[in-house]
Amino acid sequence: LYGRVLYIDINADAGLAAADEDGLGFQFRLRSRITEEFEVEGGIQYTDVIDSDTSLQAFARYYFTETLSAALGLTFAGDTDGIGVSARYSF
Repeated sequence: LYGRVLYIDINADAGLAAADEDGLGFQFRLRSRITEEFEVEGGIQYTDVIDSDTSLQAFARYYFTETLSAALGLTFAGDTDGIGVSARYSF
């Protein structure tokens, strides 16, 4: 079980449209290694930048070796959902 406090700073310039916003976010997550090779993680995230939003997040990570792993993550939020793929090398 762990948590994070986030400072979010958005600076974007797309021609006529520009955004310069900042805000805070909070994450609370639970992570567990189910087997030697497989880890799951889930949690909730709240962000308040331009609009406030709460999302649920779920991750599954597979360890190929002690130092190399890959993960698949899903995010379910009010207006947006997302999927992510990541790789990690630990040394």
